[in-house]
Formats: sequence, structure tokens, C-alpha cells
Amino acid sequence: MRPDQQHLRHYFDSPARAGQWDDLYDTDTLAGVIVRDRHALALEWINRLGLRAGASVLDVGCGPGRMAVGLALSGFRLTAVDSS
Repeated sequence: MRPDQQHLRHYFDSPARAGQWDDLYDTDTLAGVIVRDRHALALEWINRLGLRAGASVLDVGCGPGRMAVGLALSGFRLTAVDSS
């Protein structure tokens, strides 16, 4: 593995990264507001597709699973995967 790949792997595989995203969702900073608004908008778009409850949805790159939880609560059968 090249040194730059090792650096990237270490950065993204660090357990501190998950907490960083959780903290971002839970803050009232501009970044936190933007992330939450984008999340809500994405859920709204998905719900407008007219998929029926029980439809299968794949969430690739789900991170801590916040979108996955929202989709599951909307009645979808969910598969969520992330490399972390």
C-alpha cells in the first residue's frame, strides 16, 4: 500500500471519525444545520418517489446510519453498508 493510501485509511478508519459525524449532527453550528437540512431533504425526496411500505432500499455509505434509521422508520426494508 502506498504511503498516501495508508494515511487515508488511518484517517477514515479512526474510531474518532464516527464521533465526529455524530457531533456534527448534534450541533447548532452552520455545518450542523446544513447537514441536518440536507438529510431531511433527502428523506423527503425518497418519500416522494412513491415507494410502498416494505419496499427494499439500499443505503451505500451509510456512515453512522442516520439516513438508514429514517428510511426504516418510513417503513422501508433496509440494507445499509459502510466501509467503516
